[in-house]
Amino acid sequence: MLILGDHGGGYTPDTEVFKQNAATTRGVVFDDGNGNNCFSARSIAHAVKAASIRPDVIYFDACMMNTLEYMFELKDVTDYILASTYVELVDPPYTTLIEVLSKASDNMKYALEKYTEYYVKHFDPQNEDEVFYYDMTATETAKLDRLGKSMREFTDRLCDTYMNGTAEQKKKIDAVTENAVKVSKNYALYDVGRYMEAMTAALPEVFDEVFGAELEAAFNDCIVGQYTSKYLLERDYQVDYSVLLATKGSYMQAIWAVEGVNPDPEIKTLTDLTYYDADGKYTMYSVTNGDFRKDFTPDYVLKEELQGQWDGTLESVYGALAFDKATGWSRWLLLNEQLPSLWCNNDFNTPLPKISEE
Repeated sequence: MLILGDHGGGYTPDTEVFKQNAATTRGVVFDDGNGNNCFSARSIAHAVKAASIRPDVIYFDACMMNTLEYMFELKDVTDYILASTYVELVDPPYTTLIEVLSKASDNMKYALEKYTEYYVKHFDPQNEDEVFYYDMTATETAKLDRLGKSMREFTDRLCDTYMNGTAEQKKKIDAVTENAVKVSKNYALYDVGRYMEAMTAALPEVFDEVFGAELEAAFNDCIVGQYTSKYLLERDYQVDYSVLLATKGSYMQAIWAVEGVNPDPEIKTLTDLTYYDADGKYTMYSVTNGDFRKDFTPDYVLKEELQGQWDGTLESVYGALAFDKATGWSRWLLLNEQLPSLWCNNDFNTPLPKISEE
C-alpha cells in the first residue's frame, strides 16, 4: 500500500500546469516548504508507474481526492484506491488499517470494506445531530472501464439533447446543473452520482430505464466499500465521487468570509472569485453584496482585480486525462451554459433536514 499523506484538493485543470500564484489546496501532496509545488493527476500516475513496485492500494490521506479524474488516472497503476470525497480527518487509524489487512490478507475487498466503515466510526461523534461531513470510499480500479463506457454514452446523449433537443429539455438540464450538489464551498467539485441520477430522472425519454440501470450498476460496481458519517447516513446523504463542472469551459474558485463575520447562520458571504476560462486565462474578482442563502442567490457585483494566463486550455489539459479520453466529459464542460450551484452545505455547518418519518 502506498499512502500519500498531505494536503489535497480534488482535481482542476490549472493544477497540471499553473506555476505562479498556485492555489494552496490543488493537486495532492502539496509541499508547504518547496515553492507550493504538488503532484498533479498525471505526474503522480507517472511516478507510481515508474516505481519498481506496483502497489495493490493507493491511499490518499489527503482531502477531497475521491474524484473520477484521479480514479481514472491511476486505474492502471494500482488495484484499489482509498480516498475521501470530503475533508480528510487528522491522524487516521493506521494501526487498525494494518490489523484489518493482516487479518484478511487473502481478501483485499473485504479488508478495505471493513476499513472504510471503521475509519468513519472511529471519528463519528456520539451526538447524532452534530454536523459531521466525513466519508471514505474504496474503489476497485478494474471496474472503472465499465463506468467509463457508460458515462461516455451518458455524455453523448446529454450533449446531443442540449444541442438538438427541445427548449423544455434544455430547461430541465439547466435546472439539474443549477442545483448540482457541490462537494466543497471553494472549488468546482460536484457529486457526479447524484448529478447523473437527477439528469436521468429529469429526462426519461433520453435516458431510458435500461440505460439508467446500467449506468447505476456500472457506478456502484466500482465501489468496494463506502461509508459516511452517521449524520449524513441518517439523512440519506450518501457521498459519491466528485467531478468538475464548468460553464462554457470556465470554472471557479470561491473564497468565503470566515465564520462569525455574518451573525445570521443562514447567510454566508462570498468575498472573492477566481474564474479559470476555457482558453487558459484566469481572472480574480472581489465580490460585493455576496450574501448567499441556501434557498436563493442574490445579485452580486464583480470587480476585476487580476488577470493572467495559466499556460493551458481546458480542452488541451482536461482532454489529456484518462477520464476524459474514456468519457468525453470535456465536451459537456465546454457546451454547458448554466452556472452550477455555488451553494454548498459542506463546510458551512449547515444542518440537513432529517428524513421524513413517511
